[in-house]
Amino acid sequence: MWNHLGSYVLHYRRLSKSGARLQYPLNIGTAIDLHGFQLHEAMPLLKGLEEVITQPEAVLQEIIYWTEGQPFLTQKLCQLIVYTALKTSNRKIGVADSMYENDFA
Repeated sequence: MWNHLGSYVLHYRRLSKSGARLQYPLNIGTAIDLHGFQLHEAMPLLKGLEEVITQPEAVLQEIIYWTEGQPFLTQKLCQLIVYTALKTSNRKIGVADSMYENDFA
């Protein structure tokens, strides 16, 4: 099995070094450029954060920065924050203003 796989790898390397394009029978589509969420596109997530965080827009902006706007990760982090907040005794997470100051400059 490994010899068979190895021959495919060697064949691919030869083709990629020669500049030849690989053709596949199902390669009938065109590429779609996907971009991560921008803040204005993620605003529907803000509604859920508003109920459990003191500074929801700042937190959402940081989440988008951390995830580079990747939709699944952005939504997952928002979900984890809401879930964590609801497990606290007062069902809300306070965010300090100093969290957003650049103390490391």
